[in-house]
Order: sequence, then C-alpha cells, then structure tokens
Amino acid sequence: MSPDATPPELVITAPQPGATVTTRTFRFEGTTEPGCTVTAAGRYAADVDTQGNWSIVLVINPGSNLATFVATDQAGNTNTATIAVNYQSPGQADGTVLIAHEQGVYQVDPDGDVSTLVEGEVAAAVDDTRGGLLVQTHKGRNWEDEEDWSTVIWWVPKGGSSPQRLLVPDPGTDHELTLHDTYRTDTGFVVVYTRHEGYTPFEHPPTMHDRLRTYNVETGSIEELYRVRGYEWSLEQVSAGNGLVTATEYQMNGRGCILVDDRGEIVTRPGIPTSPDCLVGGKFDCPHSCSLCSDGNRAAYIDPGQPGAADNDVILVRSTATGEGLARVTIPIDRAELPAYLDALSIEGSFLVANRHIDHAYGLDNFLEALLFDLDNPGAAGHELPISGRARLVETPVDIAITVAISDQ
Repeated sequence: MSPDATPPELVITAPQPGATVTTRTFRFEGTTEPGCTVTAAGRYAADVDTQGNWSIVLVINPGSNLATFVATDQAGNTNTATIAVNYQSPGQADGTVLIAHEQGVYQVDPDGDVSTLVEGEVAAAVDDTRGGLLVQTHKGRNWEDEEDWSTVIWWVPKGGSSPQRLLVPDPGTDHELTLHDTYRTDTGFVVVYTRHEGYTPFEHPPTMHDRLRTYNVETGSIEELYRVRGYEWSLEQVSAGNGLVTATEYQMNGRGCILVDDRGEIVTRPGIPTSPDCLVGGKFDCPHSCSLCSDGNRAAYIDPGQPGAADNDVILVRSTATGEGLARVTIPIDRAELPAYLDALSIEGSFLVANRHIDHAYGLDNFLEALLFDLDNPGAAGHELPISGRARLVETPVDIAITVAISDQ
C-alpha cells in the first residue's frame, strides 16, 4: 500500500477575503480534515476540534495584513491557505481625557469642554474602548479601627444609563479591587485589575497579596497574570496594550517596571525598561510609572536616571518594537515650593498626560490638575487640565445617555 501523499483540505471561513476589521486582535476560523494540525505564521497553533473546525486569535497590524495558515495531516502532508485582512483603527479621540474626582467622573474633550459622566465618590475610571465607561467605587477605610472596606467595579455600556456591577469582592473577606485598564478583543473587551488580599500589615509572616488579573467580559473568565506578596509590596500604575500589560512594582527597597503578556509570562521589549535588580538591589532610581498606548506600539515612563532629573521630572517615550526614543518631556519641579511629584502617566495617540500628586498624601483630593502634552509639538509646555483629579486619555470618547449616579451603599 503506497503511503498517503494527498495534501489535506484547508479552508478559511472567516473573515471574508479583503475584510476590514477594527480590532487589533481578530479570530480567524476555518475547516480542515479531522486529525490535522493548523498553524499560523509557522509557529502559532490553532485550536482544532474532532470535526476539523479550527480557530485562532491573531494580532494584526494597521493597514493590509496577509495571514498564512498551514494544515498538516498525520502523514506529514501539508496544505497552505492565505487571506488578506485590513485593520482600520476606530476613530481616535485625540486629547480626550477622563478625570476621576472625589465627587464624580468628568470628560474633557480636545476643545477643553467639560461634561459630567458620573456623580458620586469614585476611585478610578476608564473607558471600555467602545464608548462605555468603567468606574470603581469605594466607601473608604478607617485604618485605626479597621472598618469594613468595599470596592466594586461598575460598567455603563455605550448609550446606557444604568450601571451594572461587573466585579465585586468576595463577600466576607478583606479583599479589595483596583481598576486599572481595558483592552479590546474580537468579541468584546477585557478588564485589567488588581485584587488585594489579607491587608494585615504587621502579621508575620505577611499575608498580603496583590494579584494582577484580567476579566473577559464576553466569556466571564478570569486569568491571573502576576502576584506580589509581602508588607509594602504592591502593584500600581498598570496599563495594557496589544497583548502586553505593564505595571510599577513597589517594594520596601525600590520600585521598577514589570512587563507580562496576556498569559502572565514575563517578557522584555526594548522600549520598556525592566530591571529585576532595581526591585531587590536597594535602588530607588529605577524607571517607573510605565504606560502603554492601547496599540502597544509606544511606552512612556519616568526615568530619574536621566541627565537633569535631579531638578526635573523626565518622561521618555519609546517605541516598544525598536526601543527608539520618540519623545522626551522635561518638567521642572520646585519641590521646596510645592512638594508634588509626577506619576500615573497615560499615553494615547500623540498625546501624553502626566498626573501630579501632593507628596506623601493619598486619595483623589490630593491629585492636582494634570498636564496634557501634544507629542507632535516637542518642547511645548504642558496644558493644565481644568479639573483636578486623576486624569487618563481615552481610546474612544465615552458616550452614555445621562449623568449616572453610582454608590456602593
């Protein structure tokens, strides 16, 4: 009997050839013979069921993309299929900013006009990348009496008026949630957040954990990406872009950036400085407050090791693909006159937001008016936003029906 030399069937059923999509991550689907494997770009394996139906999610680039798939049967025969797909970014909201204030959430458009989105005490606010809004609320804590603490993450979809509880801490525990960011998928969006556990500061050994997690709104699945454990260890300044998540990891002896992919694997990119030595070597001059664009192509961070950083805050913007320096923003800070510092960067499109805090003070009422920079105009001074609070740029302007009132009570 002669060996099997017939190439397996391979068909791409979705998307249609030449289709235009508006998400960087897209699911390709098709059929092949049962028992075959299917790979993309020579290395990414598709999911294939017993009937030969296959699917795989790939990251595509702006403009035209040519995706190539290879089916291999059990005899080693192969067949190849290709498809052209165009990626067109949804309308970019140049310079549109969300501001989380202790009395609500505000949106500032590129013309400086302010609209009120939420009334009520909030801790954080981000857009859902589709015109909706995510908000974290809280009651607060009396640290001396250790009163109950409650944090809830709410979602108001585009055009909506009723907030939905999206993530709620486990009842009967001391868990807390911190909302960080969102990113698109081909079916919906994913929420990036931290769950804080066991905040008993002087217990030995420490039981405190910060768990960096993602929540897929479409599937309801939760993935844990990273964890730190110990007194005065925490994850802050978290942002996501194109399958990457970056955070500033704080420890008692220093701080620095960490970078993981959407499976929780530590990765390196030339545009994002990450140095484990900074986190354990007793150094305090590590780059920090890393922030990613939603497309993942650029990263901004504060680098205290740059020339002139002793009297200024120096923000660097680099390409995450090549490490090339794209912009440098230097902000003089007279800390003797105003004990403030920069933190919580946000970058989107050609715009950068740098938040200013009052030193050694906590809460949204200690955020000063943030500075908005247009990176297409190097050297231009930052524009001070009209409302104090924690500011971040949005990928898509928030478009909800009415001003929403949200409370944990």
